[in-house]
Amino acid sequence: MNSGCQNNSVPAAIIVTASPTVNTQPIATQTACIGGTLNSLSFTYTGGNNTPTYQWYSNSVNSTVGSTPIGGANAATYLPLSNIAGTNYYYCVITFTGIACSTINTSIVSVLIQPDPSITVQPISSQAVCTGTTISIPLSINYTGGYGTPSYQWNTVSGSNNTAISGATTATYTPPSFTQAGTYNFSLSITLSGNGCNAMTSANAQIIVSPVPTVNAVSSVTYCNGDVTPVIPYSGTVTGSSFIWQNSNANIGLASSGSGNLPSFVAANTSPAAIVGTITVTPQLITLGTTC
Repeated sequence: MNSGCQNNSVPAAIIVTASPTVNTQPIATQTACIGGTLNSLSFTYTGGNNTPTYQWYSNSVNSTVGSTPIGGANAATYLPLSNIAGTNYYYCVITFTGIACSTINTSIVSVLIQPDPSITVQPISSQAVCTGTTISIPLSINYTGGYGTPSYQWNTVSGSNNTAISGATTATYTPPSFTQAGTYNFSLSITLSGNGCNAMTSANAQIIVSPVPTVNAVSSVTYCNGDVTPVIPYSGTVTGSSFIWQNSNANIGLASSGSGNLPSFVAANTSPAAIVGTITVTPQLITLGTTC
């Protein structure tokens, strides 16, 4: 018997979405100097439903424990800052609103910001040599900070102009021997391949080149014991010079006297008989302690 009532059911669609998972992670590591340009952190995911929310976190250690949410970092991409040196770790938490859809995290990535490079040891500021010789201590520097492969270029300096020296592209440089007297200045330019690392220029290294002085030869002269010789003449000028007195006979004692660049000396005979000796005078640079 039909009561006139009719039951009509309506089909219900149930959409089951796969659980969300990150399938492309952010760049694992990045390095830059202070102020360098970093790549944005981004990711892709599959699964989940509805529109998720994003929150990026930072930490000073490689962990989610104790991490700090970054204010305003609520998009699927994030550009880390590079204004402070140090290592920071980042990750993103992706939260889905669908029923039973889990919250997922990206992997933790590291961003190392290196301090800008700076020169800690400058080349020796001043050295003195004679013409025909070169410096005994090579020009060199030490630096700290920055990263990447350094490139070196030594330059000659004249006023405000720097001129690159062909082939002088290592951390140390010894100029070839100087043929002309004068004052020469050198500096080193350093660039690093690292992202955002500043270029550096060393302080000037000055090399003073003096002409080789010539001591005029004195022919054989006879002196009595204790006589004072005349001042031995010489030509040329040596910056910061002194002179080495030597003789070929151990029984002759020498004592310099007088004043000027090349004083006279007193010859003393320490034996009871007449003796013959050769007195040699050699110019010496006090700065280097070496003879010209």
